Amino acid sequence: MTDYHLKKENFEKIKKSFEAKSNSDRTKDDIAAYNKAVNEMNAAVNLSNQASNNSNKKRNDANKAWDDAVKEFFDKYTPYYR
Repeated sequence: MTDYHLKKENFEKIKKSFEAKSNSDRTKDDIAAYNKAVNEMNAAVNLSNQASNNSNKKRNDANKAWDDAVKEFFDKYTPYYR
């Protein structure tokens, strides 16, 4: 997540300077730097999404295990009448 935030901050700086220039003032180096920042930002977003999805899956698994343990406990120790 830290890498994502650093890449985002860098991208915002490059984007701001890129958009400040008119189309005729932009050089090939400016365009290359902007495209590189876009690619790095996209890669960081993908990694961040993967980490978030992995975290969500683990959280859901832990929650399900907890719910199953509670159900098993209640099934075993809670009296029920017919």
